[in-house]
Amino acid sequence: MHPPLLQFIFWFFIIVSLILLIAPKSAFANDGNYSSCSTRFRCGNIDTGYPFWGLERPEDCGYPGFWLNCSGNVPEITIMSVTYQVLNIESGTRNLRLARTDYSEDVCVQYLRNTTLTTGVFEYNSNTQNMTIYYGCRPLTIGQSLPRGLSSQFECEINGTENVGYYVTRNITESSFGELANLISTSLGSCNDSVTVPVLKSEVEVVENSRTTESLIEALKVGFELQWFANDSSCDSCIGSGGQCGYNQDSREFLCYCSGGSYLSTCPQGLTVAAASVIVVICIVFFVIQRRKQNSTSNENSVHLRLPMNHNGSTEAFIKKYGCLAPKRYSYIDIKKMTNKFKDKLGQGGYGGVYKGKLPDGRLVAVKVRSESKGNGEEFMNEVASISRTSHVNIVTLLGFCYEISKRALVYEFMPHGSLDKFIYNQGSMNQPRQLEWKTLYDIALGIARGLEYLHQGARGTAGYIAPEVFCRNFGGVSHKSDVYSYGMMVLEMVGGRKNINVVVSQTSEAYFPSWIYEHLDQAMDLSLDGVTGEEEEEITRKLTVVSLWCIQTIPSDRPSMTKVLEMLTGSLQLLAIPPRPFVSSPVRSPKSSSPV
Repeated sequence: MHPPLLQFIFWFFIIVSLILLIAPKSAFANDGNYSSCSTRFRCGNIDTGYPFWGLERPEDCGYPGFWLNCSGNVPEITIMSVTYQVLNIESGTRNLRLARTDYSEDVCVQYLRNTTLTTGVFEYNSNTQNMTIYYGCRPLTIGQSLPRGLSSQFECEINGTENVGYYVTRNITESSFGELANLISTSLGSCNDSVTVPVLKSEVEVVENSRTTESLIEALKVGFELQWFANDSSCDSCIGSGGQCGYNQDSREFLCYCSGGSYLSTCPQGLTVAAASVIVVICIVFFVIQRRKQNSTSNENSVHLRLPMNHNGSTEAFIKKYGCLAPKRYSYIDIKKMTNKFKDKLGQGGYGGVYKGKLPDGRLVAVKVRSESKGNGEEFMNEVASISRTSHVNIVTLLGFCYEISKRALVYEFMPHGSLDKFIYNQGSMNQPRQLEWKTLYDIALGIARGLEYLHQGARGTAGYIAPEVFCRNFGGVSHKSDVYSYGMMVLEMVGGRKNINVVVSQTSEAYFPSWIYEHLDQAMDLSLDGVTGEEEEEITRKLTVVSLWCIQTIPSDRPSMTKVLEMLTGSLQLLAIPPRPFVSSPVRSPKSSSPV
């Protein structure tokens, strides 16, 4: 090595080390998020920080799903479209006490919603248990005193209809209700609606003794307890190093905001950085020396080694970055073994076949094998990273992946009931009885909408579900509204798969059926759909149809957001207007001329 180069490296190391050792933290430029995230959320009796955000605390200072609102000095949080009053937050134990705002005054609420938690983020703690409230029931005829765990009959008016209701504090089993279990289960099973609400176990005895709606309301006001999971161990380390906890909304990863910048775990200390600089300098010196010793033979060998090194490096970097949160990596031999050499094929997706498999612990899985493995794998690893960070009750869970240059596969949890198309399409005769009730189809559509709202990415690669702007830029750029289109076409197929009459369809579901059903809906004609035997089924089919037609509007800006779709699905049918005709080949209607359903 030339002496001038050695002298430069030596003095560079000395100067950088001295600066990092003696410079205080205040000498660095202050990070804006460091100051913003030092501000705490204060409302009513709540004073908290990460993972919560709201008011003066920006979104980057909290974890997704932990936004707090201050309404009339009352702190509130919304989880899965249900709003709760925040009664208490214990940061040390990660416990959260909540109470449903819609049941604060009466059990006769306008909108009936179950208490559903975001999977992987919230879960009930051991002090909480569920109760079930039934509405629209027939009076129970037991012929003896009511068993413990079953309330007295109550009456209330919901949306202009008188309802008889009951609530149950226990599972309806023989161990809880003895010989009356079958009678109670059958009677309550015929009720129009039921809602699951959590309460503290300590309140259950009071409710069971009184059997009144007043005691139930008081128990609901006391609330229930949850435990949360939001990179809390990383936050403890960050605060211990003098930083403020936050979250990068783009990369979806934890950040530690420090006075000198943002880091993935903790704020660096001066001595630690100086020590790191020593290692960097040593590596530079070693690299230069080794480079000078290389001959043409070693250069040629390095070319052959470079590809697998980069391949392994990207995978190992991903696993190191996400640690225990990363899905398990399998070899291609493992994939062949768990699928029994791809013996049981479940179906064919847009990017490859899907096979049934079994893990060593006995769990069944669905293995999606990529048919094409182009590029250097960066896009594939980004997809693995994105899916692995997704946790939602309506989204299938990624358990592992395989990445060996040209061999790539994704391992998902197995869905024992199969795919939706097996239940919504008539196989064979058009007069074949339907397999799913309309209420069940509605719940499925609602669950998928909630999953899409959370995921913010839609169906890909399947003909008939691709939005016009995906293949024709004249309609605008690809956005979240493309996912809305995919959802609308799927819901239309859920509706069309149950139609009694034979509608000729060519290649994809969007060829004729949307036009046919639009004409019938616009002219208030009978849709002639199988299984529609009452007003409830009629309302469900028309609501699903109207919402789906809004979703497949040709112009992306005319489509609703997934949040709006949820509001339309859970709202009143009378408030929905028939959308413009969503087809390029048909005359376009102005939204102003839309009429109520």
